[in-house]
Amino acid sequence: MVRRLALGLAFCASLPAAASTVLGSPSCLDYHSAYADKSRELEAATYQAWLLGYLSGLARGSEMLAQAYEKEKFPGEYNVLNDARKDELFRLVDDFCRSHPDRKLHEAALRLFLERLDRQVDELSSPAPVQEETERKPHG
Repeated sequence: MVRRLALGLAFCASLPAAASTVLGSPSCLDYHSAYADKSRELEAATYQAWLLGYLSGLARGSEMLAQAYEKEKFPGEYNVLNDARKDELFRLVDDFCRSHPDRKLHEAALRLFLERLDRQVDELSSPAPVQEETERKPHG
């Protein structure tokens, strides 16, 4: 189920930009410039607030899709941003934006989200490690 969701989101991400409209997405050049320049902290914070809202929307939307498709199999552990640290998210997005200044911030965010989703799908799909019980002999 989660693998199908990941494939669906990956398909959506591969569609041409004209297939969907993302409102307010700044350019990667603007984001990186503000992120790298300490004198533009307020501008960077504005972009980062937008970024967190966009990522949160992706996370909530994908969670709702998972619940809608297989409610009885959804135990509630599906949360792509569960262990996310904001400073790490900002840095990873900046890494992408520095390398792709002609792209938009939402493209960097979607790439990051899909990477995290893919990692979580792998973790949820992998069987839990079996702990071997050591045989205890009574003392005496």
